[in-house]
Amino acid sequence: MPRSASPVALVTGAANGIGLAIARSLLASGWRVAVLDLPGAGLARRFVKHRRAAVIEGDVAEEATANRAVAAALERFGRIDGIVSNAGISRNKPIRRLALEDWQRVLDVNLPPRSCSPAPPRRRCAGAKARWCSLHPAER
Repeated sequence: MPRSASPVALVTGAANGIGLAIARSLLASGWRVAVLDLPGAGLARRFVKHRRAAVIEGDVAEEATANRAVAAALERFGRIDGIVSNAGISRNKPIRRLALEDWQRVLDVNLPPRSCSPAPPRRRCAGAKARWCSLHPAER
């Protein structure tokens, strides 16, 4: 796709709910959007008709996925102007019954890896401002 002056966003948790609505709203507003969600979440089906969308499947809790998502967005669009860290989970059980593994999974998904940042190379981010917003729907 040719480079454009249109802004670019990376949206995690984009297959359903608020993440899907955010990605669609950005596309409708003229943004180019890299969407990320778990394999099998229906992401490709929801964005197949959007030429200004790049679909990336993977687990946002894994640093390799975060690196791949940023690289794919930069490769396809040449820049990233915003990141919507929408992917999130919760564990609906009393804290005394919450296993350490459950808590670690919540942290891994809800707190994106540092690598999920368009910082390198800096020239692609000159003048960019960031706002982090995280929403945490219950994981099923």
